Amino acid sequence: MASVAQSSTQAVSTGDVNSDASVFQLIQTHQEKAARLPPVEEIRTVLNQSTHGMLSTISQKHEGYPSGSMVDFACDADGSPILVVNSLAVHAKDLLANPKCSLLVANDPEDRTDLVITLHGDSIPVSEKDVAAVRTAYLAKHPDAFRVDFGDFQFMRIEPKVVQYVSGVATTLLGSGGLCTIQLIFFFIKHIIV
Repeated sequence: MASVAQSSTQAVSTGDVNSDASVFQLIQTHQEKAARLPPVEEIRTVLNQSTHGMLSTISQKHEGYPSGSMVDFACDADGSPILVVNSLAVHAKDLLANPKCSLLVANDPEDRTDLVITLHGDSIPVSEKDVAAVRTAYLAKHPDAFRVDFGDFQFMRIEPKVVQYVSGVATTLLGSGGLCTIQLIFFFIKHIIV
């Protein structure tokens, strides 16, 4: 059996930690010193880096109830999420009947302490004049998505109304919050200008 070497430089015993509160205080003190992006930049970064999310629509089959679908997405030049939907898909039918939807995106879906974004908005078909640019952006994120050229698929843009972000259930003491519509408008205007 291998022996375990003990380090003389750092030793932690259970007596060193008096309670969960002191642990959270240590983490909070450490995190206050850490550099963070402003919420708008953090949201934009996560959306631009992500490729999938949970789309929630208003179900047409189960009247008045939400319906969830895992979807691939990419962001267009304005930062709005773009979906490619098949006319046979339940969520496509839901969106055409009622465009109100939300898209939940997690920075790391396996890490509940990490950033989670819920973008609420209206889904609209991408106009013919924008299809080429949107197609290019989508294929940059999903190069194997040959379905974008099939006749029964179309691009849908989610026009954001409200964005909510939470830094994770396990880190609510360390900071979480919501982003109001005014900040959201600033987010998209700034993205276009920069």
